[in-house]
Amino acid sequence: PAPDFVLPNGRGLGYGEFHLDRRSRTWLLLHLPDVQDPLTRGSAWLTLWDAMLVGEVDADALLTLAGPALLRETHEPNLQRLLTCTERLFWIFTDARADAARSLELEHTLRTALDAAPTTSAKAAIFATLRSVALGTRTLAWLQALWSGDAQIHDLPLAEPDQIAIVQELALREPRFAPLLDQQLAQTKDRERRDALAFLAPALSHSTEERDRFFATLADPDQRRREPWVIEGQRWLHHPLRETQSPVYLEPAL
Repeated sequence: PAPDFVLPNGRGLGYGEFHLDRRSRTWLLLHLPDVQDPLTRGSAWLTLWDAMLVGEVDADALLTLAGPALLRETHEPNLQRLLTCTERLFWIFTDARADAARSLELEHTLRTALDAAPTTSAKAAIFATLRSVALGTRTLAWLQALWSGDAQIHDLPLAEPDQIAIVQELALREPRFAPLLDQQLAQTKDRERRDALAFLAPALSHSTEERDRFFATLADPDQRRREPWVIEGQRWLHHPLRETQSPVYLEPAL
């Protein structure tokens, strides 16, 4: 009988653009988590991703597949790749963030995967993606509770870098979270992290004028001595939630 799918790079040894036949694409988009071998699953996901990039697979279909794949993936390198791709699909390649139901469904999937993850490293990776895509009111409230210590994640203690990451995501989302940045600055003990957060805070502002002033300071070479801070500041300025406001920075930055 004909196989369910044919994966030219099934062993992950090839380097190139591998095109799946229609039958294979259809089967993998429905049944990828059923593939038993983790190497084959990982190779299949990467091949589907490349197919999405060249227009042979619909990005929404790939994001739909990511949900059950995240819940069933037990191989951490595969999980890391799935999480990275899920973020990109959510923010860049689909309109899922504009669909409240799909956004909440993804948050629910990630919360479920977080609770079920068997290792601390898997939990940390899932949590990083969850806070990155969080838009729902309940998830944002939960993140604030985690930041304040009123909630915990089982077997995942949050350190100072996690608290900073949470407060940055929250501050970007809604103006009501902006005061948390000042509170985090006051309680951050590590000087390097405190200085970095103070540098980045204006890029997270909901004030266009404040973001403009932050960008203007980068014209001074002295303000660009900490290159990782500058790159991170650009990432916040050009976050997808700012996509209608950030194009003005592109030409002067180049």
